[in-house]
This record gives sequence, C-alpha cells and structure tokens, in this order.
Amino acid sequence: MDSYITLKVKEENLEVINEMLPYVSEYIKEIIYDRDNKIIKVRCDEDSRSEVENSIQELEEMVTNNFFENDKINSVIIKDWTNKKVYNKKDVFAELKEKLEIYDTASGAFAYNGLTLKIFNYFLYKIDEYAKQIFNDCTIKYHRVPSLYSLDGYQKGGYFDSFPHHIMFETTCLNNLYNINKFSEAQNFKEANVKIKKPSNVLRTASCAPIYKYLENKVIDKNEKDIYIVIGTCFRNEAENIKTLSRLNEFTMKEYVFVGDERFIEDKLDRAMGLWEFWADTFSLNSKIETATDSFFANNYKRLKLFQVLGKSKIEFKCLIPNENKYISCSSKNYHRTHFSSKYNICYGDKSTLAQSACFAFGIDRLTFALLSQKGVDIELWDENTIEEINKYVELF
Repeated sequence: MDSYITLKVKEENLEVINEMLPYVSEYIKEIIYDRDNKIIKVRCDEDSRSEVENSIQELEEMVTNNFFENDKINSVIIKDWTNKKVYNKKDVFAELKEKLEIYDTASGAFAYNGLTLKIFNYFLYKIDEYAKQIFNDCTIKYHRVPSLYSLDGYQKGGYFDSFPHHIMFETTCLNNLYNINKFSEAQNFKEANVKIKKPSNVLRTASCAPIYKYLENKVIDKNEKDIYIVIGTCFRNEAENIKTLSRLNEFTMKEYVFVGDERFIEDKLDRAMGLWEFWADTFSLNSKIETATDSFFANNYKRLKLFQVLGKSKIEFKCLIPNENKYISCSSKNYHRTHFSSKYNICYGDKSTLAQSACFAFGIDRLTFALLSQKGVDIELWDENTIEEINKYVELF
C-alpha cells in the first residue's frame, strides 16, 4: 500500500533537497515537486514509511543546520595502516627522471620504461586476475574505451556539474586552405595565430563514462550478473598542480563497473575493496581507506558534498608518498546510485525501475608511484613478500 510524505521546505533549500532525495533511500518510489507551493511529496510503501522519514529528516538536518559551514566535512577513516614503517624516504620521482625510466612528453604526460613500466603492468594484470577470482559467479566483460567523448554526451552525463575545471577539450584548425597553410608555414604556433574550431569533443576524465552510453535504454534482467572491466587513457586539467606523478594531465585508469540493484552493487563493491586490503598487507603499504571530501569547483557545491556524505558514496584508498609526507588517492569506490541510469534510461527488472550503478576505479600511475615511493628503486632492498607478489605477473630481474 502506498503512503505519501509531505515536506514543507524553505525556499532556499528546495532545489538541493529535491535533487538529493533520490539518494537518501532506496524505498522512495516517486518524488512530486510542487515549486509554487514549496512542497515536495514523497511516495513510498507504507511498510517503509518510517525508514524513509528518518532518512529525509537526516537530509533536512544536514541542509538546515549549517552542515556546510566553512565548506568543511571531516573524513572518516575506515581502515588504517598508517603505522606501517616505510624504509625509503628518497625522492623517487627525481631518481626515476634521472635514470630516464620516466620522461615527459608534454606538461603532465610521462612515458615509462624499465622498473616503472614493470610495476605499472603489474597493477594492470593484478586488477584483472583479482576480478576473475572474486567475481567468478559473474560474467566479466572487457571494454577498451577511446579518449574522445562528445561534448554533448559529457554534458548529458552531468560531468560538467562537478569538476568543470578539469575538462580538457579536443579541437583542430579551422578547415580552410589559408588557415592551414598559415599554420604549416609558421615557425611556431604562436606566430601562426591560426583560427581554431569550437570544440565538439572532450578528453574523458574517467574511463567508465562510455559504459552508460553502451547500456542506454536497456532493461537489465534480474538474472544478469555482468561486470565491466574498463580501461582507458584519461585527461584532467591539473594546471599548476603538476609536480610529480601524483597529479597528471594524462593518466591511465582501470575500473570495475557495476550496474544492477542495490544488493548487487554493494556486494560487488565490498568484494572489490578486498584488493586494497591485499595490497596494504602484502606490500606493507603505509595507507588508509577513508571517505572522500572532494573540493568541488561548481555552483552546486552543497548538493555534491551531500552526494558524497550520504551513504559514504565515495571512499578512497590513500597511500603515503614518504618524501612529501602526504597521502594521495590511488583508487576509489564510487556509488552513483541512479545518477547515470536516470540520464541514460538504464532500468533493472522492468521499465519502471531505474538501475543503480557504481564504479571501482584504479589510478594506475598513482598506484605505481606510491609503491615505488615506499619501496625505492633498488629492488635488492625490497622485502620478499613484495618481490614474490610482483614476480607472479612480471619479471623483476
């Protein structure tokens, strides 16, 4: 039996509460927004009413009780390995550059060889192998996705709402002979002063984006247990933040992507987190798992902060960079709920129920950098557990 909960909301909070309501409880069936009367009605089952009311109350308290005062939310540490002793304190980034095992081809873009490339490949192989072990009751589907994505498609996915300052665009010279010849004959690009096309494509900031396009308008059968492993080169405008491999304009991201109902999603996310624990224990990594508190650069800051806090929707695996004495996010668990399925009409079971989605992302460059920063570049000084594990996938010697 259906039950209706009526909310009388302050005008300044109407938009954020209305937009965040779908994320507070899986038992909400429908949200009716009456802007003129400043009323929001929520439809749910009578049996679930109490739980929905409690969730709504928590949301209202967050919004109305200065929850976002000073734009600060404290993170919560879920697993803590920060007491692990680190033996290497040297500047690994400088050492690798000196050995030419990494070299830049542009600002924030690096080529790898030698030990760096071996560790990079280890993480790629291990992520695949681990998936085969823990998702053996599912069908794994592999996708290699391109870097280019249409600007319209990225807007549809809502990517400009959260990190617009990270977006990098693809374009070309304006197509006419005069313009092209001018560019060809110039001694340098500044001298050419050529006209550029208005961009119609972006360079993806995350690997998982094409999967939602791939599943657009699909009704996922309840018996389906598909898991997507997606890899691609990603781009983010890090501007002046590029100092080491911690922040790059171009990097490789591999992701597990899950689409289904809440039970399916949470089970797979929990299984995937085991890989973080495996690395922390096997490599004795000084690291931690904690809730994310991204600094959003957007006019919907309050909504995006809420999205992360409710249900711990984003959790990160952070590793210490010893010589910098700071922790960097090397991997993250991201629970989108119905954010993408609502935009791409991805349903679960029947056409009236939106699917939920999540991704489990691995920053391969950062994982590589973190491991080498804590172990150093001299393999002879590494512990046996680290050598044994990596040698299963690549030849260290």
